[in-house]
Amino acid sequence: MHSAQAPLSRLIVAFVALVALLFAVITAAVIVLQAYVEHTGRLGDCMHIGLCTGTPLATVENRTGVTLPEGSTLIKSKASRDGQFMSALVRLPADTNPPTLRKGNPADLTQRASAALTSQGAATPSGQISGNVALFSGTSSGHTIVYLRYDAHR
Repeated sequence: MHSAQAPLSRLIVAFVALVALLFAVITAAVIVLQAYVEHTGRLGDCMHIGLCTGTPLATVENRTGVTLPEGSTLIKSKASRDGQFMSALVRLPADTNPPTLRKGNPADLTQRASAALTSQGAATPSGQISGNVALFSGTSSGHTIVYLRYDAHR
C-alpha cells in the first residue's frame, strides 16, 4: 500500500508542475502578443487593425495647422496609421472663441462632426473648411467644443 502512494504523489507533483509551466507559457504569450499588437507613438495608441486612438493634441495641432488655446482639453481623438486621416474633439477653456482656419470657407456640418458635437451637448454648431482641414464648433455650458478633422484625401 505504501508503494501505491508514492506514484500517486509523484503524479500530483508532476501535474502541478505541468499546470504551472502551462500558466507561465500562456502568460508569456499574452505579454508578447500585447507588445506586438499595441504601439503607442505620435499617433496615439495603435493596434495592428483599426484606427489609432488617443492621438496627442500636439500631433493634431501640427497636422491641421490649428493652434488651440492653452488649457484646451482633449476629449477624444483618432488617426489612421499612415497619418492621412486624423480627428479630435476638444473642449476649449471657458469663454474662449473657437480658432479659425486660414483661408477657411463656411462648411456644412458633417454627420461625424454633428455626432461628435452632439455627444458633448454642443449647440449652435458652425463649420469651416480649408483644403484638407475642417473645423466645426458649438457651445456647451460656457465652453466651446471643437471638432477638428484632417483628411489628406479631400
